[in-house]
Formats: sequence, C-alpha cells, structure tokens
Amino acid sequence: INAEYGESSPLASHFVALDNGIFKQSVMPIKAMIRSDFNEEIDMHPNTNVLKLNLNKTVIMVFRSATAFPHPIHLHGHKFEVLKIVPRKYPLCPNGRCVWQNIATSFSPKLSDIAKQPKSVVKDTVILPAGGLIAIRFITDNPGVWAIHCHLDQHLEDGQFLIMDEGGYRQSHFPDDYPSCNYTGRIAMQKKTACICMDHMNLYKPKGIKSYYQCSEPHLCGRTQYTEEDIAIFEKIKAMNVKELNSVQDVVATRFRPEEMETWGNVLDTIIDGTQEKLNT
Repeated sequence: INAEYGESSPLASHFVALDNGIFKQSVMPIKAMIRSDFNEEIDMHPNTNVLKLNLNKTVIMVFRSATAFPHPIHLHGHKFEVLKIVPRKYPLCPNGRCVWQNIATSFSPKLSDIAKQPKSVVKDTVILPAGGLIAIRFITDNPGVWAIHCHLDQHLEDGQFLIMDEGGYRQSHFPDDYPSCNYTGRIAMQKKTACICMDHMNLYKPKGIKSYYQCSEPHLCGRTQYTEEDIAIFEKIKAMNVKELNSVQDVVATRFRPEEMETWGNVLDTIIDGTQEKLNT
C-alpha cells in the first residue's frame, strides 16, 4: 500500500495505491458498504480504494511512503502485529519528497522471513516513517467493512485511506436509531467529483501530482472547473512580464466570483512560482 503526497490548494493532496496500482485520492462510498442494498456500480465512488480479503487468512500488509513526514496508520476491526519498521533511506527529503524504497530489498531480514516470525508487538495504530516502510500481520477473522487510514484528520479527509472488505459481509437489519448513510439519510455522504488529475489542464501542476493520478477534489479536476476561455486567460498570464504580473490579481478579480478567488489565487501562485527567475531579475 503506497502513500503519496502532492502540494495543492486548499489542502495537501494525499493519494493511495494498492499493489502498485494507480494512485487515487480516495473517497468514501456514497452510502455504507455494509448495507445489503449497496450497489457497487451506483454507490461506489470510482476513486474508492477497496481491498477485498477472504476470511480466515493470514495477511501481511506493507505500507510504503514517499512523503517527508510520518503518518499514524490506524486499522479498524483488528489488532495487528508490527513485524518491521524501516526508516527512510536518506537523511534528507528534498522539496518535501523522499525516495521510494524497494520493498524487495529494503527489509532486513527479507520480508518473506519476517513474515514467518512467531510473534511481535500488537497494536491498532503504527507510525509509518517519512520515506519509510512498515510491515504488519493480522488474521481475517472479523468479517465486516473496515477502514485503514492515516489518523491525521486532514490527511484522512484528503484521501489517505482505504476500505478493507473482509469476507464480503453485508447486513440488512439495523437498529431504528442507526445513522442512515443512503441518499436521503441523516448523514448522507458528500458527493465528490472524479477525474484524471488536471485532465485537459497542464497549466496548474501542484508539486508531486502526476497527470495520471485519480483526483477527487474539484480544484484538482481541471475539466470540471476550467473552460477553454479560462485556459486562454492562463496562457496570457503565463506570457506576462513582471510589470503585468503585478496587476494580475486585478485581472482575475474582474473575471471570477469572490468564492472562486481562493482557488484562482493559488493557481496564480503556482504560475508565479514557475517564473520565479523572471521575477527575481
């Protein structure tokens, strides 16, 4: 399970990839997966990371991070054994990014040998070091739909989690006061967008986010937010000289509503960062 990070506005974006798959800014399903009427085609957000596990199996799970800060990784529904914690390989992480470590070679002894050790310390939360790895072990003896996530609320909200569907357990009857998570319920899930990050939009590139990543926040989904006219304005801004850049906020203020200004202001910051040498001279 790979944890990735990219600078963006309004929050730093966090992405998770399973088994070296595509990085997704993970989103909760629109309604609870544990419900017997849950329909994956309708109720599942396309960017929800789901790990399906059979019952009564021993699971070895490896987390790997390229971010320059540690993450407290928490697992619901289980206690787990912490088999190994591997710190980052190099002392520094330039520009907030650490070097990915090779799972096959970074563990000592080898992961296959670590997995066979008889017992280890038991926890439900473990710190994933900046640029490091952790290996945990548990038995799938508790059927249900469980979350695995960073225990920093901002990181959780911004996509650093996945769902573990253990045994395909579903339930049809609930207490009368059970919080409803369907479309009309009292705690309806927030519906979010889905896109290839900054699709059709190469002007705004937060650090670390690749163009093929799967984004879930509107400010990272160019096709849901920016028109061709908007993009033309960006091109003009990029071509401006220093004097013109000084008045660029006035240009934006005449075009966009106040509630859009924060996002556009950050876009402009990104453009200006990209022309910092021009500004310095």
